[in-house]
Amino acid sequence: MLAEGHCQYLHPDFHEVGRSGQHDTRDDVLKSACEEQASLDIRIHAEGDYCLRLSAESALLFYRSANLRADGSCERWARRCSLWWLTPHGWQLRFHQGAPIGPSP
Repeated sequence: MLAEGHCQYLHPDFHEVGRSGQHDTRDDVLKSACEEQASLDIRIHAEGDYCLRLSAESALLFYRSANLRADGSCERWARRCSLWWLTPHGWQLRFHQGAPIGPSP
């Protein structure tokens, strides 16, 4: 979910394949974020990030994430990768993919 004001980080041609395997466009993600903003309070834990610079204008980010429970434990782990492009508006997320994995080692 996107916090208000973070929409500028999504490239106009953004696409995502989420943890569930569902494909979403930028419009899908923004619509979902607006509809769910009032009803969800999701906290995310992320770790093991690694950034591979592909060119002066692109980078591939790898990391693991999980939903953080109220007691501090994690659930619903996923391995993620995001493709970022440097545009005249700054770095923007062009593609994102998540795949479910077991608990982090």
